[in-house]
Amino acid sequence: MFALMVPVIVTGSWAEKMTFKAFLMFIVLWPILVYYPIAHWIWNNDGFLNKMGVLDFAGGLVIHTTSGIAGLVVALAIPRRKKNKGISHHNLPLSILGGSIVWAGWYSFNSGSAYHANYQAAGAILNTHLSACCSAFCWVLLTYRKEKYWKMTALISGAFAGLASITAGSGFVSPWASCFIGVLSGSVSWYAVILIKDILNLDDVLDVVSLQGVPGAFGTILVAFFADPEMFPKNP
Repeated sequence: MFALMVPVIVTGSWAEKMTFKAFLMFIVLWPILVYYPIAHWIWNNDGFLNKMGVLDFAGGLVIHTTSGIAGLVVALAIPRRKKNKGISHHNLPLSILGGSIVWAGWYSFNSGSAYHANYQAAGAILNTHLSACCSAFCWVLLTYRKEKYWKMTALISGAFAGLASITAGSGFVSPWASCFIGVLSGSVSWYAVILIKDILNLDDVLDVVSLQGVPGAFGTILVAFFADPEMFPKNP
């Protein structure tokens, strides 16, 4: 299911820009060329990154960083969308509902990586929630400082960044560390949106690079600083 989900994440970078045939080719070839090798390197006991000590509990590197990098390549390779001069519409309630469903699903996504109903799985749920909330709080404050409006879309985007950032360490860090990771990674991802869209002028439609790749990579690096041996399951 992870292998199926990751290329779907990347579609956020090319929404309205890629043909369906190209999409089918991508979701078949990309996991084979990218996801499977990296998953083996990290999650297989014989993988060379695993032997080097790389920790990735639920896919901060394997899933979110790789999808973010793929999104960056897509944004660079595919021309920008043609902007319509008419008024653009969206459905805010449905957007928030969809974001909330993704947020709720992330609890199972991270805690299920413990493969047991144990304290590590429970800790992963708590860490996931705390990181998402702290990141969302930072996004709302930073957006208000810039635009002088309280925006629900900023809350959901910030939550996504916090979820991606804690995925690698959700089962390895203490709850206080998850708050720090959410604040730091969420703030970095907010500025990453400005870098990608305003400075580099790339058309990353749903901010896959900023909400997945940047916090995923940043959160994975922070695991090296905040991993707590007390969170690791003990051998019977």
